[in-house]
Amino acid sequence: MKWEMEVLSSYLSNATWLIDESRRTKWTQAENKMFENALAVYDKDTPDRWQKVAAMIPGKTVGDVIKQYKELEDDVTNIEAGLVSIPDYNTPSAFTLEWVNHH
Repeated sequence: MKWEMEVLSSYLSNATWLIDESRRTKWTQAENKMFENALAVYDKDTPDRWQKVAAMIPGKTVGDVIKQYKELEDDVTNIEAGLVSIPDYNTPSAFTLEWVNHH
């Protein structure tokens, strides 16, 4: 994909991002939201996009955000291909709410 060329051209001269990328980091909901916001601010045509995205997410490296973007792309591709089933929240067994009144 196009982003791979962007990654290679931006980081070929600096191999330290490969080490960062190899580490697996967990992403919280808050970090994912920051990631989404950063992607909205910095589109694919932004110079140094991945450095700027990483700078908006404390504790995440350029390698982390590139890996997260790749995983997001893979997820979207799988969803669009129909490989991921969408949960049926209309069934009674999906979840139930119980109202409790202690008055």
